[in-house]
Amino acid sequence: MKTEDQSRLQSLLTKCWANFYLKVNSKSRTIFDLIHIMNLLYIAVITPLVIGFSFEMTAELNLMELLSLFISSAWILGNFRTQVLIKGVPTLKFQTLLKHYQANGLVYDILGVIPLNILLG
Repeated sequence: MKTEDQSRLQSLLTKCWANFYLKVNSKSRTIFDLIHIMNLLYIAVITPLVIGFSFEMTAELNLMELLSLFISSAWILGNFRTQVLIKGVPTLKFQTLLKHYQANGLVYDILGVIPLNILLG
């Protein structure tokens, strides 16, 4: 049985989470996409260097790897908070977002989070 304080806290968190979303063609979504593209470029350069040429991972590169993992994870979570247009109507229903994201790259994004240069390097 929930106490009144727990119910209030859950209600507040639900309201805050409901207010956090990205519109499809907004400036914030564009910035979010640019950060993701820069992260992908970093991965495309560093991963072959580490795996193919035994490039040494320094403390700075390890920090960059953690940042890259964070950005990739935030990308996945952010896609679940981006509106999807269904018949011209924006929606944030989780089941609809999940179906749309599964059809448009969820598996690839999850595989992209795996740090291959650390595992194979």
